[in-house]
Amino acid sequence: MFYLFNYLKCFMEYSYSYPQNPIPRQFLTKRHVYVRSILRSGKILDLGCNRYKIVTCAISLDIDADVKPDVVGSCLNLPFPKDSFDVVTALELIEHFCSQDQGVFLNEIHRVLKQNGQFIVSTPNINESTRKLHDFLFYVSHSIYAQKDVYAHIGELNHSQLKHKLLNHRFKIVSDKAFSIFNYVVGCEKLGS
Repeated sequence: MFYLFNYLKCFMEYSYSYPQNPIPRQFLTKRHVYVRSILRSGKILDLGCNRYKIVTCAISLDIDADVKPDVVGSCLNLPFPKDSFDVVTALELIEHFCSQDQGVFLNEIHRVLKQNGQFIVSTPNINESTRKLHDFLFYVSHSIYAQKDVYAHIGELNHSQLKHKLLNHRFKIVSDKAFSIFNYVVGCEKLGS
């Protein structure tokens, strides 16, 4: 019942329109409802959110000025001082960076998060058993609705690879939730300074 209430609240509280593409729309809606349910209060930075900011009070950052973020900038060189945010979200973003840049990306998030700050990350779960089905659905849906995104996933990670990377970049994993066989959300806390 709680999940249903949050699902409905999502449509009442947030006035942006969801993507036309039905496959990402389904995953985006479920992911946003869940992330909002674990989101801490405080100053929130939403990275690479496109037009779909996680909460209206968050500061959105995107490299694409056309999506009208609060701040236009790169996630590899965040234009904020150290310890600026209580929460950082990066939903379906890390797979858009190569392995080396993923390290830079995670270091930047660690830098701008306050001590014990919350970091929430999601990415498709790419593994051998789901690879062909994922690629087919992604290619078909994005060929119709978002052709520029078809080849944008250059650093896909499976679930265990992402968790290993987070641990190596001084994050403690505190929550982990799968959505279907393709997507999952990992909630972390910043460790160390």
